Amino acid sequence: MGSTVSGLADAVLGVVQGVGLSSDTVARYGKCCEAVVEFCGRRGLDALSGSVVEEFVACQQERARRGEIGPNRRNALVKSARLMLEFQATGAVTWRMMSPDPDLALSGSSRVALKQFAAAAGQEVAPGSVRLLAGEIRQFLAYLDRAGRGALGTVTADDVRGFLVEVAPRRPAGTGNVVWSLKRFFAFLNAAGLSDVRIDGLLARAAPRRVRALPCFTREETGCLIKGIDTGTPCGKRDYAMVVLAVSTGLRCCDIVALRLDEIDWRRDEIRLVQAKTSKPLVLPLPAVAGNAVAEWILHGRPDCDARKCSSGSSRRW
Repeated sequence: MGSTVSGLADAVLGVVQGVGLSSDTVARYGKCCEAVVEFCGRRGLDALSGSVVEEFVACQQERARRGEIGPNRRNALVKSARLMLEFQATGAVTWRMMSPDPDLALSGSSRVALKQFAAAAGQEVAPGSVRLLAGEIRQFLAYLDRAGRGALGTVTADDVRGFLVEVAPRRPAGTGNVVWSLKRFFAFLNAAGLSDVRIDGLLARAAPRRVRALPCFTREETGCLIKGIDTGTPCGKRDYAMVVLAVSTGLRCCDIVALRLDEIDWRRDEIRLVQAKTSKPLVLPLPAVAGNAVAEWILHGRPDCDARKCSSGSSRRW
């Protein structure tokens, strides 16, 4: 028993030794591969499978939750097991830096709940907002795991209060994002029948976010900035069009760089687009100075191509 799994461990260790890592790192991964071999040996397994690796990952996660191993050790063990499975499936291993999976810090039920919530939120808000929601709720679920709440159905309003008390000192700008995320999360739980806790009343009077007033450019400073752009080159025409468009319309940078030709209504002097941040449609007047700047770029600066964006080239950027 174990010869096949041991061979996988030797193969992965050979890859680790050949990528220029320190001797300490090589030794650490050697011990991690040995841990996988021992795990399989205790179960009488001659080969790995996806289910075995997931069982191994769950075991290491539980050890980390109990404080038996740290997150770095856990991540190295998980990476070693997955590399061994990759070698078994393909006969080769490509060494690459693997970013730690933040969801590994959660219990199995919490990971499932977070995945389902993120999928549901993705149907209503933009991808950037989904990432924000997932990040905030990941911290809440980790708090519940530390508190020993094994099921979301046992969570109470006091747990929500305790979490807010814990995170508030780390949020000098306010807890607006936390509150917004918790409201959406519990609305999801209520709709899915996973919790009957209603927190709208609890969070109805959350403290407003403190906003720091930042200085802005004066009209004179903005004028100097625009006049400083050399419009005699294609690059200058592009930069001038982008800056004037931003100053005159207030569009976000992400919306300007993704602006398409068919989103500009030249007859009505309007821009009609769906905002990247909010996924909501927006109609803005197109001032003459901005329209002329964009037209100058399109007609006399933009390389000839069939792309529908105001940008051009394979990267489709301005």
